[in-house]
Amino acid sequence: MRAAVCGLALVAGQASEAGPQSKYDAAMEAAARAFAEERLADAEKQLKVAVSLAEGFGKNDTRLTTALANLAALYHKQGRFAEAEQLYRRAIALDEAALGSENPRLAVALDNLGNLYQAQEKYAQAEPVYQRALALAEKALGPEHAGVTQLLNSLADVYRAQGKFARAEPLYRRALANWEKSRGSDALDIARLMNNLGATYRALGDAKQAEQLLRSSIALDEKTLGAEHPRLMNSVNNLAELLQAQGRLAEAEPLYLRALAVAEKALGSGAASLGPLLNNLSSLYHARANYAQAETYYSRFLLLRAQELGRNHAALGLMYNNLAALAHRQGKYEEAERHYKRGIEIDEGALGGEHPTVVKDLDDLATLYIDWGKYADAEPLMRRALAQHQRRLGLHHGDLVLPLENYAAVLRKLGRSDRAEEMERHAAAIRSQARRKKGEP
Repeated sequence: MRAAVCGLALVAGQASEAGPQSKYDAAMEAAARAFAEERLADAEKQLKVAVSLAEGFGKNDTRLTTALANLAALYHKQGRFAEAEQLYRRAIALDEAALGSENPRLAVALDNLGNLYQAQEKYAQAEPVYQRALALAEKALGPEHAGVTQLLNSLADVYRAQGKFARAEPLYRRALANWEKSRGSDALDIARLMNNLGATYRALGDAKQAEQLLRSSIALDEKTLGAEHPRLMNSVNNLAELLQAQGRLAEAEPLYLRALAVAEKALGSGAASLGPLLNNLSSLYHARANYAQAETYYSRFLLLRAQELGRNHAALGLMYNNLAALAHRQGKYEEAERHYKRGIEIDEGALGGEHPTVVKDLDDLATLYIDWGKYADAEPLMRRALAQHQRRLGLHHGDLVLPLENYAAVLRKLGRSDRAEEMERHAAAIRSQARRKKGEP
């Protein structure tokens, strides 16, 4: 059901009133040539001429909806989504008025509108549009038609994007069965669908089915495109994620490395889209307690995100904290300190000094100083974090016991026994109060 600009899979317009060389036909043909040559401004100009001419043919003439749909598709390609939506909806309304709400021609128009919503990640809006298109196409074309198969896949994609995996799975299975039965099916379409269905089974907890489909998808792409084609990046990464989730780390590692190598060769080492792969590798090495390797890949991930989002973006606060934790685990205290402080700076700027995330950051940096033996540096951080906990929770909340006892331990290291005993008595009182509430002695 896919529709290309100036070549829509729509019913042809009615015979022109001035012969085949009419101005309308000439404008449509000129628009098609301009689009094919990437002269999009010229294509837009000719399509507007065609729309203007078609408006004179009468409101029920399908040439108008054809021209509107082509112009909408052009705007879609240019990212002019609001203008495209307006035109698609106008074309659909005209077709409904002229042909009735059950006419199969509407399936293509609805598919185009669904594609527009999907491109904007407006999945909730795309869903009913695809559902209606699928119902019309199935009724007119039968359940195994190529256009129906494409709509099954599109609707399943929308369900999966919304986390509706149980609804996506049967549609993917139907689409896959249709494509496998069709001799003219594109192997790349089948491989992509296998990858998506495999990811769906993973989300549904069926690891065996997921692995089988992901491996089949990779094998088909390798046979069709070669082992180093960039398209393999996603399916190989998906298989690695599945294996890692099962604790099969030794099997996942070479797959992640392969996916990264393919991506770097195709996109360059500085491409933002490498980020998830770098993060996955860091996660794997962290799980294997190879913190040096984990730090290496996570540092690259953070650098790409900073280049993409800006060096002070709120999302980077957590990333600096994670990187600090990796350095901390390796005893690289000065490096960890630098990263923790940078994370605190970003989080305070984005969230404010009293936000729970900032309090956790303070606790993490204080823990580093304790491990480092820098108790004087840890003490003000713990005092500030404790004050924030007390403001948020109240003075007698059970979650204060551990911060009070940890703070007391640092105060004793600093020779401040009186203040330490005060913290300890406070912690003991909270414990006693909690026991009394439970009816314990």
